[in-house]
Amino acid sequence: MSAGFGLSSGSAPALAGAALADLVRECGGDTVDLRAGKGHGWEADGLTPFTERGVRVAFVGISVALGDPRHTPEDVARLAGAWPGRPVKVFADVGAAAAGGLVAAQVAALATGRNAADVLVETHHGRALPAELRELHDRYGLRVVLDTAGLAATTDDPAAALGLLRPAVAAVQVKGFRLRPAGGSDHHPLGPDDLAELTALFRALPPDGLPVTVESRAGTPRSDLRHTVAAWSRAHHGR
Repeated sequence: MSAGFGLSSGSAPALAGAALADLVRECGGDTVDLRAGKGHGWEADGLTPFTERGVRVAFVGISVALGDPRHTPEDVARLAGAWPGRPVKVFADVGAAAAGGLVAAQVAALATGRNAADVLVETHHGRALPAELRELHDRYGLRVVLDTAGLAATTDDPAAALGLLRPAVAAVQVKGFRLRPAGGSDHHPLGPDDLAELTALFRALPPDGLPVTVESRAGTPRSDLRHTVAAWSRAHHGR
C-alpha cells in the first residue's frame, strides 16, 4: 500500500492550512505536499494545522536549484532551515551532476538538520534528465520526487527512465497534463483515459512506502485523487 494519498498545495494555493488539510480529508486523503515561497495560503499558519488534523506532510518544496550559482550555500541553508527535520524538495539544473564543489556545498546545506535521503529532487521540464538525477542519487544519496508531467517532459522512454529512477524515488506527484509539441504542458482533469498510463507507471514503482499526491491545477482535486487511487489499486492489487 502507498504510504499515503493526498493533494499538493498547488491544487488549492489560495487555501489556508486548515482549509487545505480539511480538503485533503474530504477527498479521502491523509497526506499533503507543500510549496513554500510561492504565496500559497498555507504558509501563514505553517505546519500546525496539518499536524492537528493528522495530515502527513510528505515534503516542502523550496526555491532552490542544484547547480545554479545564484543559489549560494548560505541562501540554501536559510531556505531549508525554515523546515527543520522535514524532507525538502528542490530542482536540479542540467549539468548539476558535473558542477562539483558548488553542488556538494548546496547539498551539504540542504542536509543540515536532515538526512541526505530527505533532500528530494523533482523531475521537471527544462531541468536535469533522469540519468543525471540518478547520478545525483548515487553520488550524494538524494532521492527523487517523480512528477508525472516532469518525467514525460524529460524522456522519450518513460519505461527506461522509471527503471533507472526506481531505487531513488521517494514520492510521486501526479498531474493531469498534455505535453505541448513546442515544449511544456497544459493541465487537464484526470479521467478514465489516463488510467492505463497511470497504472503502468505505478506498476513500475515499489508497492508500498511512497506518498502519492496530486497537483490538480485543472480545479478537479477530488476526482483527480479518486482516479489516482484507482490506478494505484489496479497496479498493485489488480482491481
